[in-house]
Amino acid sequence: MSAPSVRYRLKYPLEKLEADYGIDYDLIHPGYDFKNLCRFAWIFCVILLFRKRDSLIIFQKIYTKGIYATALKILLFFRPKNTLYV
Repeated sequence: MSAPSVRYRLKYPLEKLEADYGIDYDLIHPGYDFKNLCRFAWIFCVILLFRKRDSLIIFQKIYTKGIYATALKILLFFRPKNTLYV
């Protein structure tokens, strides 16, 4: 969140959508500590198994290797509708 590109491309627009239209969101910043891995795994499973109708998934700057990229490719394969890469 410290990088301006992350704040201006993702964080601020999402906060504005939430404030103006009540659109909720989950913002996941990858990390390899236990807390980040658990949060990612939880949200990944929720999206994969119980995705809300008319929800939108946005991927930003995916590194092409590693567990996060592999998981997101799996998610994109099974849930391609309403998915964006920015």
